[in-house]
Amino acid sequence: AAVGDPALATSQCGSCDGPIHDHMLLQAHRSSLATVSDGSTGEPHLYTERSLVADEGRGVHASFTVHKATECAARCDATPACRSFSYSTWERACHLKDKEVREGDQAKLPVNWHYRTYMRCGTSET
Repeated sequence: AAVGDPALATSQCGSCDGPIHDHMLLQAHRSSLATVSDGSTGEPHLYTERSLVADEGRGVHASFTVHKATECAARCDATPACRSFSYSTWERACHLKDKEVREGDQAKLPVNWHYRTYMRCGTSET
């Protein structure tokens, strides 16, 4: 099943600190969870994109290849220990993380141009 497309937002989003100015929000729809093979069906969340954080927390499972960040979001939702993820548009690599990332967390330097961190900012309404 296909996952939802990213949507732009300029309003408050769940537990994220401050306004979400031109951040991309990702929503993983329940139907997309059918692509996750571990049998888990976590609550769908909204994710906002930000720079790769310096402290990403621990990895949850091995990294894997996906075609879209929304597929990575669906995997995170289906994995109980996952609180955020990093995704590379160039490598198509998804890395699930156990850290609850915040907008104010320090960015990783030097900047890794093709990796971005996606942090949870509320649950989706289906």
